[in-house]
Amino acid sequence: MKITTVLIIGGSTGIGKASAQKLLQAGHQVIITGRNLNKLYTAQQELSVLACYMINFKGS
Repeated sequence: MKITTVLIIGGSTGIGKASAQKLLQAGHQVIITGRNLNKLYTAQQELSVLACYMINFKGS
């Protein structure tokens, strides 16, 4: 199996977090993003993802 790096948008909770967990279990490297910094850090600790980034969308 080829190891890939996967970016999951919305990976701190729900389906995104579950997807990150499955991909990590399959041996892939995972980067997650989300809007809530606390949830991102929690998910990063629980999942041991490669990196996590907060995205802030402010409408104009």
